Amino acid sequence: MTMNVQLCLRCPICCENFDEPKQLSCGHSFCRCCLDQIRQLYSISCPVCRKPTYLSMTGPQGIRLLPTNYSLIQIIEAIQFKDENDGTPILQKSIKTDPDSSTTTPSSEIVDKLPFKCGNCSTPVPTNNLWICGDCDESVFCAPCIITKHKYHRKCMQMSAISAEWHTACYQFDQLSVRIEKCIELCLKIEDGFACTKSLINRTDAEIEELKRTHDELSKIYAKARTLRTAENDLKQLHHFENLLKQLDFYANRLSLVLPALNEHVKDVNENLHLIGGDAKHVTWSNLFNKCQTGAHDSVNVLFYWNEPSSSVVSLAASFTNWKPTIQLVPRNGEHLATVDLPKGRHEFKFWVDGQWRLGQDWQTCKDGEDNLNNFLIV
Repeated sequence: MTMNVQLCLRCPICCENFDEPKQLSCGHSFCRCCLDQIRQLYSISCPVCRKPTYLSMTGPQGIRLLPTNYSLIQIIEAIQFKDENDGTPILQKSIKTDPDSSTTTPSSEIVDKLPFKCGNCSTPVPTNNLWICGDCDESVFCAPCIITKHKYHRKCMQMSAISAEWHTACYQFDQLSVRIEKCIELCLKIEDGFACTKSLINRTDAEIEELKRTHDELSKIYAKARTLRTAENDLKQLHHFENLLKQLDFYANRLSLVLPALNEHVKDVNENLHLIGGDAKHVTWSNLFNKCQTGAHDSVNVLFYWNEPSSSVVSLAASFTNWKPTIQLVPRNGEHLATVDLPKGRHEFKFWVDGQWRLGQDWQTCKDGEDNLNNFLIV
C-alpha cells in the first residue's frame, strides 16, 4: 500500500489511525476523542476548512451524536490484515511504538522522506498534515501543536486546504482571464460600433445642415416669387389704369373737338329762341337734355387699341360685328386706335393683325363655346 493511502487513513489531528471516525457537516472526518478536545459549547470549527458544525448537545454527548463514518471504518478493517513475513499489520509497519509513551511517531524510513518538521516540537510532519498559523509566524506546525498551543488563533489552516484553495483560485483566475479576453473583444467591437455610430451622426449632422441651407434658399426663392407675383399684379393694375387713362385722353380729345361746335349751336339756339315764350324754351331744353341722357345710358363709347408699333394693318372683329374684321384701327403715335359705341353687356373680340388672329395683352381673356380663346370686356 502506498504512503498516500496510509496518510489518507489517519486522523488529520492526531496523525494516527482513525478511532471511531466522526464526520462533520463539511464532509471531513476526525477521531471522536480528537473532536472532543477542540469542541466548543455548541459547535466545532473544522480544522481543515474552518467551516462550523453545530452540535445538538453540549459536552462529549454532542460529539457522540455526530454521524459515524462507517465507510471509512470498513476500508480500514478491510486492509488491516497481517503480513505473511513478520505478522505485523500493514497499517502498523510504518508506525514505531514507544514503550514508555502512549503516542506513536513515524518510522525512520518515513522520517527520512518527510521534508517538513513542526515549528514547536520539531516532529516530522507529512505534507497532507501540515498546518500554518498566520497569527504567529510563517512556520509550519503539526496538528497536536495547533490544537494545544494555537487553539484560540483565528488564522490556522491546513496546507492541503490552502493547496485546494490555490488550485481553485488558479482555476477561477483562468476562467476570469477567459472572461476578460471576451470582455476585451466585446469592448473592441463596442468601440468599432461607437466609431461607426459617431461617423453616422457626423454625416447626419452634415445632411441636416445641408437641408437647413436648402430650406433657407427655398425660403428666399419663395419670398422673391411672392414679390414677383405681387409686382405682376401691380403691373396688371397699372396696365388697366393706363387703358383708362388712354380712354379718358381719347374722350377729352373728342370733347375738345365737339365743345366749340356745341357752344356755337347753343348760342344759335339761344338767339333763335329769345322770341319764344319761357315755357316753350324750357320744354325745348328739357327734351334736348333727356335725349342726351337717354343716349348716354343706352351705349358707351369704348376705345380699342393695339400697342405694337411694328404692326401695319390692324382690324377689330367681335361678337358685335359677327366676327368680321370690319372695324379698322387708325395708327396714331405708335399705336392703333378705334372708338366704338357699344351697348351695355359682355362683348368678346379679337384683333386681325397683318393677316393673323392676335389677342390683346392688356385685355382679359376667355374661351367661347368652341374652346377658342378671345378677349372680352363688360360694358
